[in-house]
Amino acid sequence: MSHKTVLLAAMFPHLFLPTPHHRRHDHIQASTKQITQYLVDGEAVASAYHISSTVKKREYLYEQLIAFVNAQETITAEDIITQWLALSSGINRLCTSYMLTLIARLDQERNEDIFPNLNLVFTSNTATAAHQTTLLDSLSYLCRINFSAEVYIALSQDFNILSTQEITTHTAKEHAFNVPKTFAPYATLFDSKESAPLFTLHYQSNGDLFVLGNEHYSGNEKFTMLASRRNQQWHCYDMDLLEKLFYARFNNNNIGKSLLKIAFELSHEHHGGLIIYDQSKRIHNQHVLNPKSSQVHNNSDPFIKNLSQVIRSTPKKALSVAPSMMQILKNLMTLDGCVIFNDEGLQSVGSLLSIQTRHDNKTVEHELQSIFTTILGGRNAASLYANALGGIALKISQNGTITFYTRYYQQTVTLEFL
Repeated sequence: MSHKTVLLAAMFPHLFLPTPHHRRHDHIQASTKQITQYLVDGEAVASAYHISSTVKKREYLYEQLIAFVNAQETITAEDIITQWLALSSGINRLCTSYMLTLIARLDQERNEDIFPNLNLVFTSNTATAAHQTTLLDSLSYLCRINFSAEVYIALSQDFNILSTQEITTHTAKEHAFNVPKTFAPYATLFDSKESAPLFTLHYQSNGDLFVLGNEHYSGNEKFTMLASRRNQQWHCYDMDLLEKLFYARFNNNNIGKSLLKIAFELSHEHHGGLIIYDQSKRIHNQHVLNPKSSQVHNNSDPFIKNLSQVIRSTPKKALSVAPSMMQILKNLMTLDGCVIFNDEGLQSVGSLLSIQTRHDNKTVEHELQSIFTTILGGRNAASLYANALGGIALKISQNGTITFYTRYYQQTVTLEFL
């Protein structure tokens, strides 16, 4: 693959994947969806979920993004971030370029012993003569002040400091669209008539950062994640398509939306977890080292028995998660082992899969043997094993990476993001 396709696949893991097809806008049937394809440096890449069937604004956005990438002789992650933020949220390139300069300065200034979490809100307001101090000028001072998650610095569009404010808990509303829970109250600012925010930048003491704002290309503006940098890797987000990808892969069930929200929270909190959707019901007791973990429905412990209702079946066998039980499911995912469910509900909690390479199906056996030729971590091995058996695995690592193991063009692919 060329540098550009590798960069796109890394920054948009839920959108751009290499494909064996080469026509510009060829549409093929894959499972229950169509794949929109693009050419980058003469190589075909495709969306993991179709783009062209959504609103025209979104299709045009990706046309512009691909055109921009192809037009550059050399390109960096920062170039793509600048273009993506301009296209997805309307942030002008000058503002984005200045933001990247600011991030570079923050990286230089950062001292983990004293560096705070900085929450910056960039507004469309213009600074007056009383607001002539830029954030860059004040970095040394600000880096010695500890800020809580509710305190933010309001900046003008020319990056002058307007004020330091606090989001009051009684007015904060968590109506954000798939963002880590910590940042959800900032959605309140975007609904306020008193402020005109463009986007928010949350720079963490460990160097991770999150850019959030209103996306405007899906026909329904929402405060959402636009981009993030974790472990020095940039990722860009189209949350609407990512959520639809989860809907499709989890059999169009509401569980997809619930799991995406839980995964974001666990990732931001640096808690590891693993959940497996056994859609073909091919994971049996012989695949589990601790088969008692599968006795969720018949367990004599009333607490464990009640947990079987966390993921419950409706008459149409569409899985759903009650809002009041989301935290319990989140806690279950952090236990040693994995959580396994299928279309009939929760099957096991804390299961340890017995990794085997022998299988009645020789194609599956060959895949298992090729997978386990290298040393893998426990969750990673369990995820690949479950996927080879026909399941779908969602893994959250303690370093914050979310990995989605699924099938794509009859192959196991891993979509890593956040």
